[in-house]
Amino acid sequence: MNDHRDPCRWPLRLLVTAASGCLLLAGCSDGQGSGAAPTVTVTATTGTPSGSATASPTVTTDVKGRAFDLGTITAVSTVDGTRVVELDRWTATGTSDSTLAKQGLKVLPHKGSRFTNQNTSKTYTAPVAPGARLVVNTCVADTSGDLGMTSQPISAISWLAKPDRSAVLLVTYDDTGVITRLDTDPICKG
Repeated sequence: MNDHRDPCRWPLRLLVTAASGCLLLAGCSDGQGSGAAPTVTVTATTGTPSGSATASPTVTTDVKGRAFDLGTITAVSTVDGTRVVELDRWTATGTSDSTLAKQGLKVLPHKGSRFTNQNTSKTYTAPVAPGARLVVNTCVADTSGDLGMTSQPISAISWLAKPDRSAVLLVTYDDTGVITRLDTDPICKG
């Protein structure tokens, strides 16, 4: 007779499955008095079917061939240990996109709108170099109304942990399309 209080005397009709794997039962007798523990073999499979492998993520860029860009950060993620941003590309008044891509723009303090977002449906993916810098440019107006600016370089990676999604940035890429520098737009408010 099985004693319901002693798990070593329970029938071996019990299969236990847990989300983290299998539970191996051992140390119980076979209930026949032989003292030998029954042999239980459990085979676990993962979610990957045999014959196929899960591809590891790779970092890609949509901006190879550009030296510069302009826009706002819409998303930040990490792919295969590399920080990656999604850039909503903007345009500069009076500058063609091809000129901006090759020559960039001079970072200048200004009032009013210098940049416009003409594309709200497409973003561009670019990885960030581990040593990339973000330069926080701040507009400063003197008593005569002349505009100047202060610049403070910080780690781009630390800024991207909580980016200001409203900040318009001038982006600098290396030859492979990796971000090496970001400059904030020094717009003067008021």
